[in-house]
Amino acid sequence: MRNLVVQTKAIRTLLGASFELEQRPSGMSGICVVHGGSGFGKTTATAYILNQQLVDGIYVRALSTWTPSSMLAALSGELGIKPLRPCARAVDAIVRRLCEAGRSVFIDEADYLLHGEKMLDTLRDIHDLSTVPLILIGMNRFRDSVAHREQFAGRIYRDVRFTGLDETDARLVADQLCDRAIIADDLVAAMLKETHGSIRRYRAKLTEIEAFAWKQGIPTIGLSDWQEATRIARRGAAPAAKFAAAA
Repeated sequence: MRNLVVQTKAIRTLLGASFELEQRPSGMSGICVVHGGSGFGKTTATAYILNQQLVDGIYVRALSTWTPSSMLAALSGELGIKPLRPCARAVDAIVRRLCEAGRSVFIDEADYLLHGEKMLDTLRDIHDLSTVPLILIGMNRFRDSVAHREQFAGRIYRDVRFTGLDETDARLVADQLCDRAIIADDLVAAMLKETHGSIRRYRAKLTEIEAFAWKQGIPTIGLSDWQEATRIARRGAAPAAKFAAAA
């Protein structure tokens, strides 16, 4: 299996939203809330557009142990400046650097920011003073939770919901990742349904199926092949024996 990132609709959507934030009208707030289920590709999409330098930004992963001061220290570290105390001095330094560089700020696992009022308020201050795009990436309920923070919610310019793989994405991922066997359309559809659109789980199933097809010498594996192999495995027999005999 190839080790690469497939440009699914999730990546294209996040990239488009990032461009919109950078090109938004003067005077408009530039906060983007990204939300969706676990395994839907939020972190992968973020890493891809930053690693490929499609967007000039910094990336920070929030932690459950974060406080305002540790959050500011993490942001300072990514910006290459020395963390300062008290927090007000750190905010001033971060704002100055962001104004100089004009870099977007991506914060993953943003649900942790809701553990206290101060972290979200501090980020709002940084955004207001620097005017750089701020992209917060959280789980399904993150958007609803943020909506209750009136001052913050009013600054949201883009709302991006990750819904997981669709049929087009699933076919594209199978085609681009599998280099030892072809996964037939009916098996792609079955895997997509089983994994509920989670690219993480879907990729794991692809790895398993492709390894089986390669071992059995099956150039194109379909749903009936995989179902038969699964039935044989449940009975405790060796799939290799059946497929070798069929050959």
